Amino acid sequence: MIDETEFQKGMKRLERIVRSYRECMEIEGREDRKANVCNICGHKWKANPGHPHPRECPRCRSSYWDEEGIRSYECFRCGYSWLSPQPPTRCPRCRSRTWGSVFLEVRCRRCGTRWRDRVSASAPMACPECGNSDRDSMTVSPSRGCAKDQSGILSEDIISKMRSAGDPYFKALSLVSDGLSHEHAGIIARFDSGRSAASIACEMSISVADVMAVVRVYTDLSESMENAG
Repeated sequence: MIDETEFQKGMKRLERIVRSYRECMEIEGREDRKANVCNICGHKWKANPGHPHPRECPRCRSSYWDEEGIRSYECFRCGYSWLSPQPPTRCPRCRSRTWGSVFLEVRCRRCGTRWRDRVSASAPMACPECGNSDRDSMTVSPSRGCAKDQSGILSEDIISKMRSAGDPYFKALSLVSDGLSHEHAGIIARFDSGRSAASIACEMSISVADVMAVVRVYTDLSESMENAG
């Protein structure tokens, strides 16, 4: 037999525990609503009642701290890095329109030779045929015959090499060695191994739209390879 008095005491203790837990959760929720969180570095700090919307994050000093979809970009021509809510058409420093392409197509106007090069502002460049190193006598343009994403050039040869690498880790390493960013290499390696776009986005803490932007380039080239084969 259960002692009814002891049972009632136990239920009252349980009610006090539940009530205390709910009160703690309400207090924590109110504190969270009063806090600011930086979307760039993740820093969390209490909001100042006199200045509820600060101009910048106190840790990373970014003025984009409360913006959604902010990403880091790097120019492959001059090496400049910056934050922006959307991909720009030009690099803010060197004004290059090909800032997001790792490799470009170069043509030597002296001998007509064409080749692919990283075309860095700080690195010397010479024609592999005639040795010409005068950049004014060279024509630089986006590489042909390749699908381009924002941080590298993906080609059928690069995909074939990646697929022979084995598991997703070594596939990603193969793509990075061929000029893709770590983020895009991770997306493609995971998708090629059978992962869904939603699971990739969740694991890498990026949006599904960002994943699909890379996946579309990959699938277009994959279909082209299958049709050709």
